[in-house]
Formats: sequence, C-alpha cells, structure tokens
Amino acid sequence: MATLDGGTAGLLEEPSHESQASSVEPHIPVPAGARKRARPDPSDALLSVITESIQSTRHEDEWDLLGRTVACKLRRMHDDQRVIAERLVNEVMYHGILKNLSANSTIGIRTQLTHTDTMADVHNRKSTTSSSNDVQQYFGNYDVDMQ
Repeated sequence: MATLDGGTAGLLEEPSHESQASSVEPHIPVPAGARKRARPDPSDALLSVITESIQSTRHEDEWDLLGRTVACKLRRMHDDQRVIAERLVNEVMYHGILKNLSANSTIGIRTQLTHTDTMADVHNRKSTTSSSNDVQQYFGNYDVDMQ
C-alpha cells in the first residue's frame, strides 16, 4: 500500500502480511451437538427388526387358525350373507360367554313367509315328501335354541 510520508516524496511500503492473514477465516470450534452424525449401520437396523419380531411373536394355537378359517369363509360370502353370518356367530359367542351353550344347543335358520305365500304355496314348492322341517324352514327369524 502506498502512503505519503509528511509531504516528502512518496515512499511505497511493501504490503504487509497481516492483511493477507485477515482474509483467511479464523477457526471456530464446532459444538459437540452440531457435528455430523454417523449413518446407522444397516446391519444394526436389521438386527433391531429381527429382535423386535422375535419378541412380539407368539405361537398360533387352534383358535387362531379357526379365526383365519372363519375369516376366509366370510370373505367368500356376499355382503348381505356376511352380515347375517357375523350376527349369528356373535350371538353364539354371546351365549357361550354366558355359559348358556350345551351339547344340545342348535342354530335354527328359518325364513319368513312373504305376505303372498300360503301354506299350500310352501308345500307345493317342496317335493311331495316334505316334512315338518320344510314348513318350519319358512317361519320366523334366525334364532339360536339354547336347550
């Protein structure tokens, strides 16, 4: 940098090394929490998933398998039939919880006659060997007989 010294002839000074040093950024320490975190090891993640799976796994018993079987059969039904089947299963479970079931318990499924049906119509729909079961089939709602 050139300066004039007290009105005398200008003397050129050599640039100082201090000005070059000031252009370099000073070292600022990085706080411990701000440092880059190491990426998790994929094998650690896999080990964690396997450990969690083993701890949460229990052996299926016959009731788990029965539940899956019932679920598969319900999925094959039409929606309206599925709703009725669910209601019947729940009703049987209800009576079981109340200890109302016995070896003689049955589920009676009967449909109602329409207002235009007569006993003769019901009898004619069936073969001539119709039994009292055929007539019983056309009366009432679904019911569970707890004897």
